[in-house]
Amino acid sequence: MVNPGPLKICELFLAPGVYLHNKYPPNLVEELIKAMESFVKICGFAIKLNKGIIDETHRQFQQMVTNFYEALQQKVKDHIITLRQEQMQLAEASKNSTSSHCPSAEIGLLF
Repeated sequence: MVNPGPLKICELFLAPGVYLHNKYPPNLVEELIKAMESFVKICGFAIKLNKGIIDETHRQFQQMVTNFYEALQQKVKDHIITLRQEQMQLAEASKNSTSSHCPSAEIGLLF
């Protein structure tokens, strides 16, 4: 079994609603996203490296680790995609609220 810790971190700190509900400071969320992306890449590298040096007796274990890695990779990616969609929603909502609250913005007269 692969350690479930990294996925639990994603589920807690990169869960849907993090941006929409302003649960954590956005700069820290971004740092965590970058850290998780790096973690996943490094794990992938380690798995590929390991595959090249193991013997036949460890192939089944290698396949299990690869399967867990691919699942982790997809779940982390899904969390990040959801957060990026939330960012876009907030940006759009902010843009719309700025335009609707400032008539000069509608005609391009902001100084």
